[in-house]
Amino acid sequence: KKIGYNLNDAADPSKPSLTQVLTDQGLRSDVPTLFVWEAVLFYVKPKAIQKIFDDVFSFGDVSSYCLVDSLKPAVTTSFLHEVRNFFDEYGLDVVDHNSRWGGAVHFVLASRRESSLTKRMLEERNDLPFSYLATSVDKGIEAQ
Repeated sequence: KKIGYNLNDAADPSKPSLTQVLTDQGLRSDVPTLFVWEAVLFYVKPKAIQKIFDDVFSFGDVSSYCLVDSLKPAVTTSFLHEVRNFFDEYGLDVVDHNSRWGGAVHFVLASRRESSLTKRMLEERNDLPFSYLATSVDKGIEAQ
């Protein structure tokens, strides 16, 4: 089922939020949900981006987020500590992170802090022969 939503509408208080549109179509906050961004935020107005982050990053207690995208205007550098600080404001842990082109594109896997899903991903991250993304968070500090 396709659900249409103009991401720039997120900045318009007279229009429903993205999560409202999705919950109206059956999305549940009590079910583990993975939100994925793949190079879409480059085309969205900064005010709408911030509203989308505020809305989606507050959805549910078992949600995870995978972004291969810009984090601007919220994060304007490639540094891991800046990314962690940003996601920390939403109660999210950065499970994995990498960036390219001076922070123009971030590869981020983040998940709700204290959720069983996050704990499992963090535990397994150390046991995997590869990272969830291009590098692990621990090695990301050294690479930056």
